[in-house]
Amino acid sequence: MTSFAEPDIIACPHCEQRYLRHVLRSLNFNWQKTYSDGATYGMLSNIMVRESCCTSCGNIIKNIPDLPRLGPNTAPSRWQRWFTTPQTYAYLPAASFDLYLELFDHEADIDMKRHWAIKALRLFNINHKLDENKPAPEAEKQSAYLNIADFILDNPDTAHLDEYALNCADIHRLRGDFSLAKQVYDTVIDKEYADIVEQGKGWCDDKNTRLMLTHIPEIDD
Repeated sequence: MTSFAEPDIIACPHCEQRYLRHVLRSLNFNWQKTYSDGATYGMLSNIMVRESCCTSCGNIIKNIPDLPRLGPNTAPSRWQRWFTTPQTYAYLPAASFDLYLELFDHEADIDMKRHWAIKALRLFNINHKLDENKPAPEAEKQSAYLNIADFILDNPDTAHLDEYALNCADIHRLRGDFSLAKQVYDTVIDKEYADIVEQGKGWCDDKNTRLMLTHIPEIDD
C-alpha cells in the first residue's frame, strides 16, 4: 500500500516561506485511474505536488521535488515542548488550471509550452468534463481551454510520441471530429496502447464526446 515517511521541510525559493513536502515510503497504483486524454487521477494526484503557488508571496514554484530539503518535520520531544513553541508548516496546494495557464502564457520554449498546455488541458478535463453535474466553466476559462487545445494540435511533438497522439485524438473526439480522431488513433504504434486505441475508435463510432475512463489497474490481493 502507499505510505508516507516524515515530511520534509522546504522553502519557497522566492521569499523563503517554509512548507512541508510529502515523502513517499512505499507506492502502489491501486485505484489510480487513467483517462482517455492520458491524465491520471487517484490518491497521489493532489498530494505529490510538482508545481504550486506560494501562499505568502504569490510567486509560482516549479520543480518542488527538487527543492533543497531543510530538514525533517519531526515531532518535538516533551522537553522541547516545555521550552519552545513548535513550528508548524502547511503543504503547498495542488496546481490549478489558472497556474498552468500562467506558466503556458509566459513560457518561450515550445516544448515546455506544450508541456504546460497538456497539463492545463488534462486538469480542465478532470475538473469540468468528467462529471456532467459540475457547473460549466466561466466563458474566459473555456476560451483559454480551447486556445490551449488548438496550440497542442498545431504544435505536434517532434518525437512523434504515442502518448501525444492519443492526447490529440482525444481532443478531436471531445470536439466531435470523429473521423479525424480515428485517423490519429491509427498513427499509434505501441501495442501497450492497443486497448486505448480500440476504446477510442469505439467511442468515435458511438459519437461519444465525454471524457472517458480507459483503465483501472487490478487490485492486488
